[in-house]
Amino acid sequence: MLARVARNGLRALRLDRSLYQELQFSSETAGDAVVAMALLLVVGWLRLLFDGRFSLSPLLSSILSSVVLWVVAGALLWLVATKLFDGLGGIQNTISLAGFAFLPWVLMSSFGFSLLSWSLRVSVGAVLVPIALLWTGLGMVLVAEVAVGVERPKSVHSAAIAAVGLWAVRLLLF
Repeated sequence: MLARVARNGLRALRLDRSLYQELQFSSETAGDAVVAMALLLVVGWLRLLFDGRFSLSPLLSSILSSVVLWVVAGALLWLVATKLFDGLGGIQNTISLAGFAFLPWVLMSSFGFSLLSWSLRVSVGAVLVPIALLWTGLGMVLVAEVAVGVERPKSVHSAAIAAVGLWAVRLLLF
């Protein structure tokens, strides 16, 4: 199972369209996405463990917030793509696939900041955050195309509108 999750996670990070087409028919997609996110966060958390800053609560908080943001992002993508752009896919499938599209953001939050000292976080974060957002957005475009069945221009618009909605939700909740 872990080998499959790791392989699918790497394919998602490479923005492999065929992965999303394959996962659309798997009943294990959502569970695999949670495991992939948790693995990325655990590996980033281990760095803190080796630095002597052992605490389980930041890891659990990171996993929970990542899953909540992923589900909200998937639901917003589905809502925009189906209601504004006449997509036909189901919400469960869209949310499941969005979990893999969300991996670049989790990767950045897990490794991008845990490996840096506080003085470097601001300057490097100014580079890493837009890259992670763009990378995640491109994955969400693939999800809109595969799971909801909208063409490229509509999927780009759906992902952009969902990203703005996710940003607003993140400001309110976290």
